Amino acid sequence: DDADSSISVVAKGGVAAGVPSRAETDHRLRGTKQLVALERQPLAAIGRSDGRSVLIVPEIAGGATVGLTLLHVRFEERLGAAQARNVLDGYRGRLAALRSIVTETEAVFDESRLASIPTANLLTDTLVVLAEHWRS
Repeated sequence: DDADSSISVVAKGGVAAGVPSRAETDHRLRGTKQLVALERQPLAAIGRSDGRSVLIVPEIAGGATVGLTLLHVRFEERLGAAQARNVLDGYRGRLAALRSIVTETEAVFDESRLASIPTANLLTDTLVVLAEHWRS
């Protein structure tokens, strides 16, 4: 049952060694970590309390999420349009979903606009927010 799911810090190292974690004092599995555990897919996120870029990766055994690895990452500021397209195509179906949202109101999904959006935004903004870059 999800209500009984909990989280605790097993180990920290590198840049995270001295960074406090909510999970050290509040063991409820909630928020983006809960989403990753349920969906069993990696998720790029920006920390709401500290603004740090992270990648949360589920650890799966026997079809269940048994742990999460949180990696502090630094994204390239911007990617070329082709690189951005490839990244979004391979990440959580974002390219197809973004194209669908954009073409709901716009005649064309101009992929060249991907290069003008910071990489962190491409990966973490909601698709509705990203689609605003294509509004005529």
